[in-house]
Amino acid sequence: IKVNTSLSYLGKRTSFVQSVLDFDAVIGVSPFESVDLNHQLHLNLSIDYNYIKSISAFFRVNNILNSKEDLWQYYQEIGRNAQLGFSYSF
Repeated sequence: IKVNTSLSYLGKRTSFVQSVLDFDAVIGVSPFESVDLNHQLHLNLSIDYNYIKSISAFFRVNNILNSKEDLWQYYQEIGRNAQLGFSYSF
């Protein structure tokens, strides 16, 4: 049995989104506005089990802290999620 954990941190970031103003009439103004995004902290856990060389299983839990911050403006991450899998080689 192999157990792995990981912790990752992304600091504050800036996202650029297109403004709703009509920039054809305004000279010298950028068509994008900046939006500050919050930091993200992710804690992940992975458990792998090798029964024999050809049969194995795994269980993974991602984002244990259930962070739901925006990855990009208006695109939110999915929060806590899990995976269970089996593998057979012949």
